[in-house]
Amino acid sequence: MSGKSLYLIPFQDKYLIYRPLRGLLFLGNRAMADCAQQFCGTWKRESLADEPEALDFFDSIGFTQPDPPEPPDPNLKEFQPTFAALLMSNRCNLRCIYCYANGGETNNLDLDPALARRAIDLVCDNARKQGMDHFSVTFHGGGEPTLHWDAMLELAKYAREKPLRSTLHIVTNGCWSEAHGKWLMEWIDGMTISMDGAAETQNLQRPLPGGKASFELVMRSVKQLTEAGYSFNIRMTVTPERFERLPEDVRFLCENTGCREIQAEPAFYEVRGAHGTAFREQGECFVKSFLDAWQIAADHGKFLYYSGARPENVSAVFCKAPLGGSLTVNPLGQVTGCYETTGRDGQCGGVFGHADAGGIFIDEEKRIAQMTGILHRKDKCRDCFCYYHCAGDCFTRGIPAEEGDWPYNRCEINRALTLELLLRKLSVG
Repeated sequence: MSGKSLYLIPFQDKYLIYRPLRGLLFLGNRAMADCAQQFCGTWKRESLADEPEALDFFDSIGFTQPDPPEPPDPNLKEFQPTFAALLMSNRCNLRCIYCYANGGETNNLDLDPALARRAIDLVCDNARKQGMDHFSVTFHGGGEPTLHWDAMLELAKYAREKPLRSTLHIVTNGCWSEAHGKWLMEWIDGMTISMDGAAETQNLQRPLPGGKASFELVMRSVKQLTEAGYSFNIRMTVTPERFERLPEDVRFLCENTGCREIQAEPAFYEVRGAHGTAFREQGECFVKSFLDAWQIAADHGKFLYYSGARPENVSAVFCKAPLGGSLTVNPLGQVTGCYETTGRDGQCGGVFGHADAGGIFIDEEKRIAQMTGILHRKDKCRDCFCYYHCAGDCFTRGIPAEEGDWPYNRCEINRALTLELLLRKLSVG
């Protein structure tokens, strides 16, 4: 189901008149909103014959131009991923209080390198068949990927030796040695460090086993990367107890690290390994704090973002990974479309295949059924002005904690942040 060409968003005593596919946004009164709606109802200039001034204005800003084609839905029948996400281990050297995978506290499991090689073979072959000049591999969790160090070195070398160029990425907690850091900078093209802010926040939310502080360990690695001029990003998780501290934690990261971008995501938790519910007031607090932090980041020349609010993005899907873009293999040899489905199955769109020494085997019927459910989440979002931006939002982060569509008021957060970012775009324009 497609969205709409025009969204009228009430704002104070006026309307934001919004054409997302054209990237047009302006503020108008009720009469101007009526003219916009009238024109978009027929797409004929004659519909505004009695409103020549409005028509002249629309012409001047390109409003009378047609929309470009809508971004197409992915072809669910063709599973040809060119990106492999290798969940190296469920072992972890931290005990983050919100960990969705409960990393480090289940039976120690490491990914068999033979299975990982089969995944690399597949995405490389797919990229070659599609005429691409590279394929991608990321080393990820469930746990901390660098704890399966020797296997990661072997797999990085294996990917580099393929006949097609590879780009290598890692998502890591940054708790590694200086020698490990040197190797990572030499071999890894892109790095995201999971770090939650200044010392108080980092040590509270991301302690070592036994509750000891992790801040100095991570900052040592961050300093090593920064001094070497290595480009990296930071991924923050923000819990309700620290929402009000988000601006200062972002300020700290901007002033004390060489990160390029910062992603901040709220986590409403009750226990490790599970989502929790949230109060509306908590969502409102996150929105306010995020916007304050966004300005601080902008003032420092950094880009702060939250995945559910991206007005610069126009897409048919929130994320291509679970819709055929990514092949994710976990330490059990299970194949999924997303790293966040670790340990989950059923309605969340979990396991749809397996890997063994003989190759990758996909249950196409199950995969298509799961992906169809993900793709059609946005069917009910047609009247929301975020339709083309969050495109139904992240499926795995919306797995119900209890009854209902969402474990917390993420839609309200998405709309509030998207609206404010649109307004800031309008003020700049």
